[in-house]
Amino acid sequence: KKNKNTYLITRNPDDTSKKIYVPELDILKQVSDVFKSIAVPQKMLDEITAYLQKSHEAEKEFHKHRIESFRKEHDAIQGKMDRLLDLYLAKSIPEETYINKRKSLESEMSKVKSETELHQNADGDFKNTVMTAFGLVNKASELFESSKTHEKRELIAFVFSNLKLRRAK
Repeated sequence: KKNKNTYLITRNPDDTSKKIYVPELDILKQVSDVFKSIAVPQKMLDEITAYLQKSHEAEKEFHKHRIESFRKEHDAIQGKMDRLLDLYLAKSIPEETYINKRKSLESEMSKVKSETELHQNADGDFKNTVMTAFGLVNKASELFESSKTHEKRELIAFVFSNLKLRRAK
């Protein structure tokens, strides 16, 4: 019966003219062990989750006040635009002044709207990203072991940018 092991070929660091054949399973086991070692302990993960929940409450309050501030600023600018139009219609200001001031107010209004949208879109993104990252770290070993060869290569390349193999002892 033929040997069905796959071997990786590398060079002997002491004598680069010599090749070393290493069973792929040995390497995969070592990589899997590294993935297991980077897992975040459940206790620490629980503490991080509790902290994120507390910070989320504070962030919700800040978010509420910030959105209210944007709304007030929006209403104030809209009020100025309404008064400006009233002055123009009453012939109290020239058309050129009206047009210039209106453009300035529209620019302010646009900034307030874009800041409001940015603030609303950012809410919760950080917390979700952190929790997803920790979840992936904790399952890295399982994901690695159940992956196909090309997926394993991608994981190894992503996590181990400067991978160097050491000789077995």
